Amino acid sequence: MEARHFKRDNKKISSGADLYFFIHDMLEKREDLMPLVREFEEIDAALKKYFTGAPNFIIGRYSVCGKWVERTILKLPPREQKKYTKKERVWQIEIGTTGLKGGD
Repeated sequence: MEARHFKRDNKKISSGADLYFFIHDMLEKREDLMPLVREFEEIDAALKKYFTGAPNFIIGRYSVCGKWVERTILKLPPREQKKYTKKERVWQIEIGTTGLKGGD
């Protein structure tokens, strides 16, 4: 496994208590921001749905520009799909809470 490190104040942190507390602080901040991410995604989706088909708007300091784009979609019969499907192995990470308080 390759060495991993973070930078804080241009100083590398790669082990020990400094790394533990730095990662803990990032996880706490991530947890605090989660409701804002969800709210942003809901608002963003609602605005995009509302403006679908509307080319240009200026509302206050915001400009909304939209256009239709074409995508190429490859549709294959089920028995052909397997022939043209590639699988790859990726590292999946899920971050959640344990239910413990603070740095316990």
